[in-house]
Amino acid sequence: MKMIKPILFSVLFIASAGMAFYVYNSLGTYDAEFQRIKNADALAIAQLKKIRTVQKVYLEAKGVYAPEWDSLLTFVNEGFIPIIQRKEHIEVDQNGEEKYWTEIDTLEMVPAYDSLSSILGYTKETMYLLPIVPSNPDSVLFDLKTNERKREFFIQVQDPSPVNPQRQKGGKMKPLRFGSLATSSTKGNWE
Repeated sequence: MKMIKPILFSVLFIASAGMAFYVYNSLGTYDAEFQRIKNADALAIAQLKKIRTVQKVYLEAKGVYAPEWDSLLTFVNEGFIPIIQRKEHIEVDQNGEEKYWTEIDTLEMVPAYDSLSSILGYTKETMYLLPIVPSNPDSVLFDLKTNERKREFFIQVQDPSPVNPQRQKGGKMKPLRFGSLATSSTKGNWE
């Protein structure tokens, strides 16, 4: 009996040390996976913000959202943005009624790339990376959908293959996106 007690305690000590190592290791693995998902979401959000900025400029210059990636990239690399000046006038006629009108004057046209390059952080040669979902090894493009109803414009850009399991199909959260095809908004679902 005196021999069994030390052997039993030794076996239990080794087993508990093994369990402690297993728990510690699994927590480290969980933390690394959490950080990977957090970084992937942060990169996707940053990219969606850049795309949203370019789409807003495209809308101002062309009057519609870019319906496909090629037209958006061509605009950034080769297009021009008008610099305009607006003057509002108010005039009172003889009857005392006020008349309002706006005078719009185009001062100059500047290359879109010159205006957007510092925001985007891409060269003309690497601009093709703009629609690609970051941290996706397959170079998947963001889903781009545009629509127009009664001179109201709609856009939705969404991550088609989120890294976060909660954002995947059947998850608790929706995939990262900005805009909506139901309402005219460019708000991101992370905001």
